[in-house]
Amino acid sequence: MINSIFIALPKKPGTIDCKEHRTISLMSHVTKIILRVLLNRNKSIFREKLSDEQFGYKPGYGTRNATLCLRAIMEKCIEKQKELHICFIDYVKAFDCVKHDKLLELIQGFDIGGKDLRLIRNMYYDHKAAIRIRGELGEWVRIKMGARNGCILSPDLFNLYSE
Repeated sequence: MINSIFIALPKKPGTIDCKEHRTISLMSHVTKIILRVLLNRNKSIFREKLSDEQFGYKPGYGTRNATLCLRAIMEKCIEKQKELHICFIDYVKAFDCVKHDKLLELIQGFDIGGKDLRLIRNMYYDHKAAIRIRGELGEWVRIKMGARNGCILSPDLFNLYSE
């Protein structure tokens, strides 16, 4: 089980509203090294599970590429005088909606080694955190949802989860 300490950073100077703060998780250097090794070992497995239509946290498939594809489709529809319907999904706080039990169920079906799977499970399942405000540590609570902010595995795991 991994415990994290979160600190709240204001989005705007002097704000006291909780919604105007961003929380980040403080991780040890050893944890970051382990995560980098995990990502490098499993990157090909993660990436092969993603469809070509997915843009975002995927090399060669950034938002510029998505915008270029959308523009080409729009120009073709204008040229052919066809209707085009576009739906945009707002992923505000999307990382916070990842359910850990569903994520673990998903990645267990992949060809990930037992040790790597256990490490990922330990990073997400039965994870506890406390918030540090003005030097005081709050109560430890169990985190059941959300991709870890600042974790280099989170973008890939989120992509797999949303796929």
